[in-house]
Amino acid sequence: MTTRLAIAIGLLASANALGAVTFEKDVKPIFRVHCAGCHNQDDAASDFAADGFDGVLAGGAGGEVVAPGDPDGSRLWRLITHAEQPAMPPGGDKLPDAQLAVVRAWIEGGLLKDDQSKPMVSKKAAIAVVDVGDLGKPVGEPAMPKDWYREPVVTSDAVGPVESIAASAWAPAAAVPWQRQVALYHTETSALLGVTPYLEGAPHVVRFSRDGSLLLVAGGREGALGTAAIIDVVSGARLATVGDELDTVLAADISPDNRLVAIGGPKKKVRVYRVVDGSLAYTCEKHTDWVTAVAFSPDNQLLATGDRSAGLRLWQAEAGHERGDLRGHSLAITSLAWRPGVLASASEDGTVRWWNSAGAQVKSFPAHGGGALSVAFASDGRLVTAGRDRLVKLWNADAGHVADLTQTDDVALAAVFAHGDKRVVASDWSGKVRVVDIETKQPVAMLTPNPPTLAERVEAADKSLADLQAKHAEATTLSAEKGKALELAQQAHDAFNQRLADAEQSLAAARRSLDEAQATLKGRTGAEARASEAKSAADTALAEAAKKLEEARKANAPSVSDLVAAVADADSAVHAATAALGETQTLRVEAEGLAGHAAQRKSDADQLLAEVGSQRAGLPDLVPLQAEAEAATKALQEMAQQVAQATTTRDAAVAERERYAAAADELAKRAEQTLAEVTTLEAAAAEAASREAEAAQAAEAAAEATKALQAQLEAIKEQIRDSRAKQAESKQSLASLEAEAAAQQAKLAEAQRRAQVAEAQLNDLKATSEWRAEHVAKE
Repeated sequence: MTTRLAIAIGLLASANALGAVTFEKDVKPIFRVHCAGCHNQDDAASDFAADGFDGVLAGGAGGEVVAPGDPDGSRLWRLITHAEQPAMPPGGDKLPDAQLAVVRAWIEGGLLKDDQSKPMVSKKAAIAVVDVGDLGKPVGEPAMPKDWYREPVVTSDAVGPVESIAASAWAPAAAVPWQRQVALYHTETSALLGVTPYLEGAPHVVRFSRDGSLLLVAGGREGALGTAAIIDVVSGARLATVGDELDTVLAADISPDNRLVAIGGPKKKVRVYRVVDGSLAYTCEKHTDWVTAVAFSPDNQLLATGDRSAGLRLWQAEAGHERGDLRGHSLAITSLAWRPGVLASASEDGTVRWWNSAGAQVKSFPAHGGGALSVAFASDGRLVTAGRDRLVKLWNADAGHVADLTQTDDVALAAVFAHGDKRVVASDWSGKVRVVDIETKQPVAMLTPNPPTLAERVEAADKSLADLQAKHAEATTLSAEKGKALELAQQAHDAFNQRLADAEQSLAAARRSLDEAQATLKGRTGAEARASEAKSAADTALAEAAKKLEEARKANAPSVSDLVAAVADADSAVHAATAALGETQTLRVEAEGLAGHAAQRKSDADQLLAEVGSQRAGLPDLVPLQAEAEAATKALQEMAQQVAQATTTRDAAVAERERYAAAADELAKRAEQTLAEVTTLEAAAAEAASREAEAAQAAEAAAEATKALQAQLEAIKEQIRDSRAKQAESKQSLASLEAEAAAQQAKLAEAQRRAQVAEAQLNDLKATSEWRAEHVAKE
């Protein structure tokens, strides 16, 4: 990229500037032919005269028709290009392209009257004026950087003091300056949002406009140069540069309505410039030492300025009339900050003092031992200060000390509230910039003034991606191992549960068999008891029948035969009961056998269940394995997300590097094309000039010949007519060549304009290349 930039820069530097397009020389001939017939000083249609410079600038009945530097905003241009009605010339075609190019180049060049004129300054405001009401709250979404380049101008292993910090009041953006550049960071994510070059030297001051749409960067080179640049926060484009000091700028601020910029420094003066055209509005000359601090009041009415000898003054912001000489500090004023109706001033004497709008002191308190170097208000009136004691302190709206927020590594140089007033961004002499959470009083991020180059970011992204991919592979292996271990453990548990279920099923079957056998045995035992009772009853009946028979025999009773029969029946009953008892006893023995067998089966099933249950202790614990597997899966998913994020980050870094390289290539290509066009147009212009000179010489010779022939008018009338014809022909040729030269001149002017634009766009890239080359050479 360095080679491409060097080629482009060399090509642009080699382009020679040619004569500018002027009204008298280039534009007036065109207007006289096409416009002056209707629009002239004697017959000015629509009150517009196009035959003279003053008439064109005066415009017509509808007001001005040309705006310096802004063709598209000039009504005359829109009319002659038929972009607006009534088209001019009326009822005819547009002017030839060559002549239109001349008119456009004249407007873009600042409406030069002649070669002795200076370009007029455009009246078109490059920066919109904003309403100072509601503390500058922006209309719509607050400004945030979009598509800024993040290629630093300067890179090194160490940084120096960061003297100033700025934070947008409406968006999470903070500006961190360092040598020849300012880095913008997101105050919540700490992401680098972009880098804007400050080619003039070291940026000593950064300030966001009250509405957050602009970033003011001021500084320069000691004893050589001082400027203030105004940067568009969204696009990163430099909208304007004001001031041309002979020394660096040490203090700067932009007015709440974005109309004025005040700068001061070693020259002991405060100069206030108009943003619209860069012109000087007024100068404050009462300071006797270096101007070290300036600040506009929120209502846009006052400008406060401080110097190295404790001088502190108030001025009317619009015109610079002095409004107060504020006395109280004994050493240098280091920082100024406003809230509605109150000015806070910090000083090397260690105090912070409050003043009202009339310039009266309303409060003074010791803030930092050795010197207070920075003071800034929050939207609710709280105050943050930084000083030589290496402390950043928080104060309430009544100037009461709330807390020491942080201690820096070296002298604390600057501190401001970040968007939302929940964090403070602070810098120190060692170059460290930290973001501190007010509630916890702990640093939550570090913002480097020296961000990495695009190439370094791509390299770091590649390394991070490779590391994460390796960790992702390890996580994949670990997740697979944990999953396999869990699977095996689950299989073991499943097998155990199956064996346990089988044992429980066997036990249940054995219990059912035992219950059935016991029920059968109980039934058999009951039947045996009943048979035994029947046998006993039959035995008793037999004994009674036998006794009665014996008694009857002894008595020779006539019913002996009946008793014999009864005894026989009783004996039969005894035999039947005896047989039944024997049968039931046999069945009971069989039932006892079955019950015994069932009891043995239950005992075996109980033993099996106990044996299976004893194996439970040997099973792997599923809970920790499940937790480990889930943790491994979650870690794998998180790692996959990190890999995806790292891939996105890496792709974005590569895309940004390619976009930056493409921009450099495009500018180099445009530089080459511009140089080729300039070279071609120079040759064409030189040829046209040569032909114009030859035609002029021919016309002069013809005129001289005509003059000589006039002395012989009576004698050689035919020769005079021939000479006049040649003279007319020569004049016509001369007019044609002049028109061609004008067209070539217009093309050249357009090429020069493109060259200037390309050169302006290359400035930022050029700075990066030069500083890198110098850095490499020194190493």
